Amino acid sequence: MTGLRVIVGMMTRPFAWMRGTVALACCWGMAACVRAAASEAQASVPASTGPAIPDVDAPTVDTFTLSTGRIVQVPRGVLVHTDNQVHRMPVDLIAGLVFIHATVDGQTGLFIVDTGNPTLLLNTHHLSGGPTIDSAIVTDAVGRNVPVLVHAVRQFQWNGVSIVNLGALGMDLSSVESQLQKELRGQPILGMVGVSQLSHFISVFDYGKQAIELYPSHVFDRRTPARLQTPDVTVPLLTSESGLFVEGVAGDKSFLLRIDSGDDGLGIDEDFAATLGTHVISAGRMEPTMGVGGVIVTTPIVVLDRLMIGAMAYDSLVMRSHLLPANPKDPGRHPQGNLGAPFFRHHRIGLDLRRKRLYLWRDSTA
Repeated sequence: MTGLRVIVGMMTRPFAWMRGTVALACCWGMAACVRAAASEAQASVPASTGPAIPDVDAPTVDTFTLSTGRIVQVPRGVLVHTDNQVHRMPVDLIAGLVFIHATVDGQTGLFIVDTGNPTLLLNTHHLSGGPTIDSAIVTDAVGRNVPVLVHAVRQFQWNGVSIVNLGALGMDLSSVESQLQKELRGQPILGMVGVSQLSHFISVFDYGKQAIELYPSHVFDRRTPARLQTPDVTVPLLTSESGLFVEGVAGDKSFLLRIDSGDDGLGIDEDFAATLGTHVISAGRMEPTMGVGGVIVTTPIVVLDRLMIGAMAYDSLVMRSHLLPANPKDPGRHPQGNLGAPFFRHHRIGLDLRRKRLYLWRDSTA
């Protein structure tokens, strides 16, 4: 959904649905509607949630650019005071995706943690959502118009972490559930957790321990007694409306790769791959990937001999080769690669959005 600049999927990921330029229908005065809905939600938050502390170092809204150029703002919410605790969140790894149990306005269930998605998304097949802030029509990966709602949410809770007064997108994800029906054993997917919810912390993905650890954002401050283990590699994390990116090097060429825990594989732009010469070779096979509504997208598989991210080297990467569309609203962030589940499985990964840094540890279970 890039007219609204919401990035949730790629054409070749299992439930791809929104990464191209789209048509968007929004009411006028959107920012005022959002503020009014947020004020209404705040008034109804129960006192038992504890004191809510504004995050003065981070933006209070997620900003999306419409195809018309108008700005839309969705509240990020306020983190309830956690006394600088480190929260260790157990996760389930299903079909290459990260699932957690979380609660939205009293309803608990499975959510996908998707770093390719900027904000909370609710599955309207199961959740009605709070007051509707706005509605939109987006075009999915196969050219169909899909309705999306923007809701005000009173409270999001995740294993001791509570965020209040936030916005969420609402969309029918029943096709996602149907694609994962066997793996989920009938459990419903209530939504997706995005970058906005992780931005309050340094988020460390540890697939080896099947956990996500949420550290207070000032954990590297010398005054903080409980320190996170020093990373083996620290590289700049590039952020924009188009997602989270890191710079990599293949051959003698540098390029941007999107960091996307909601993708079950690795990808490389086919046009860029063609410029790498012998550094990319065909694996001699095609791989079918199921898209929205059961649509099968078949992509060639290639092998990249070496990828460098900072001082970290990755050899013989098996990748899908396909076109990764540029975002006309964000021409400086054209991804030419995608880092999904295999990247996360390889080692511990820390996302520090406050400082715009990516942390890597070589030991996947350190």
